[in-house]
Amino acid sequence: MLVYLQKKILEVKKQCISDEVKSDKANLATKEDLANTKAEMIKWMFIFGVGQLAAMFGLLYFFFKK
Repeated sequence: MLVYLQKKILEVKKQCISDEVKSDKANLATKEDLANTKAEMIKWMFIFGVGQLAAMFGLLYFFFKK
């Protein structure tokens, strides 16, 4: 009886681990997802940098304006 219960417990544990692995694989990002994310980040970094330069030059213009 004890051996039977141990086997059943192992089967249930294996099934739980298998289900967890399957659900984890479903949540992984693909190379295409990573490439798209990288492109979006580079685009927004460029836009932010241009905005920062414009703000800095605007402040310098008003600071040195006579």
